[in-house]
Amino acid sequence: MTIELSDEARDWLVEHGYDETMGARPMSRLIQSTIKTPLADEVLFGKLKNGGAVRVIVVRPENEKEALGFEYPEGPVTPKPERDVTNAVKKRPRRKAPVFGKSRKPAKPKGPGGSGGVRTVPKVPLVRA
Repeated sequence: MTIELSDEARDWLVEHGYDETMGARPMSRLIQSTIKTPLADEVLFGKLKNGGAVRVIVVRPENEKEALGFEYPEGPVTPKPERDVTNAVKKRPRRKAPVFGKSRKPAKPKGPGGSGGVRTVPKVPLVRA
């Protein structure tokens, strides 16, 4: 099975999957609800039961908001070649960050009459990034 995303559908996802306060986090839910779940139904029970090709497009039904939809091209479909991203990101050597201060032993629990109670998270020395 091959899946192709049209440029218009990509722009629609960018427009509807970004939120000022949450950033791009809602994108995952949007892709799940508009692409993954409907395609799973098509793969199990519909037009893609025996494989094939699908193209994600933007559809504009009358008197409704535009949404994502699918086209099912007929005939053999050859997938686009994948980009070689191995040289796209230059790898830098990792440096170990210096540790400032000495590590401390976890505090001993104080009795019922003392203050503070039992400590559940030990102190960790600060590391400069």
